[in-house]
Amino acid sequence: MKYYLMVIGNTLRIVIFLSFLSLVLTLLSGIELSVRNITLLLTLNYEPQGFLDALAQMIILFAELSPIMAFVESKTLTREDKAELKASLMENHIIVVGCGHLGRKIVGVLEELSLPYVLVVRPEDRANNETVIQLLKKGRPIVFGDATITDTLIRAGIEKARAIIIAVNNDTLNALIAEKAKKINPRVRTVVRIFSDELASLLTANPNFDEIMSTTSISKRFFVFGSFFDVVIEDELISIKASKKLVGKTVRNIESLGVNIIAIKRGSHWIKVSEDTEILNGDTIVFLGSKDTLRKFIDKFS
Repeated sequence: MKYYLMVIGNTLRIVIFLSFLSLVLTLLSGIELSVRNITLLLTLNYEPQGFLDALAQMIILFAELSPIMAFVESKTLTREDKAELKASLMENHIIVVGCGHLGRKIVGVLEELSLPYVLVVRPEDRANNETVIQLLKKGRPIVFGDATITDTLIRAGIEKARAIIIAVNNDTLNALIAEKAKKINPRVRTVVRIFSDELASLLTANPNFDEIMSTTSISKRFFVFGSFFDVVIEDELISIKASKKLVGKTVRNIESLGVNIIAIKRGSHWIKVSEDTEILNGDTIVFLGSKDTLRKFIDKFS
């Protein structure tokens, strides 16, 4: 509702002004504000007796044409305008920076889980990136601009966001964007893609980076085992550190949401999992689930 009110914001302001002006003119003209006269005025059947009440009747006519003005105003907004307007209304959402090979897959998962997000891409992507073009057609919130610029992050709602995922193919830019995001909103969780293992190691201790994903580090063992076996990369398996809300819960508590806990790593050892196994601080949990159960998991334990 708030989005549609903002789309016709100019029309609403005009209608409010015209309504106030017609009321003032009506009072100045000396028209008795009886039910009959008000009905005649609103139905444009009142016979003016002087200049002021004639002017009031004309202004009421203009006000009653507001639905046409609102329709015209909504049609003058481009898809990009509407996408940025939606982005400005988002709260507790995830900002995704970049819509390359990785970025579009991240957006796909967010769409699958029905998680609110704002996509930040370069201006040229509105014409050159097929995924961005399709998302615009669907009316998704998108901000066009340079994510290293503070104004772009603010337009994407960084001050109200819960997290920002930075998936640009440039380690230096990714690090810079994360630092800017934290400066604007210290509470936002930064998830940063870094290609260089050396840089990832250096950034690990930096408080501006909550989660650093080095694609090289993640995939290196698959390359080795691919030399001997047909490697299966299972996208559905998720491995996380136990959050505060998970600590103290049993496997039975967690699996009641519909997810399946495959394994738990405690310290340097993988432990045997039973329904009564209790999650401890520092545990690594490996689990899987459908899009509905994963969304329930996120809502309950994030």
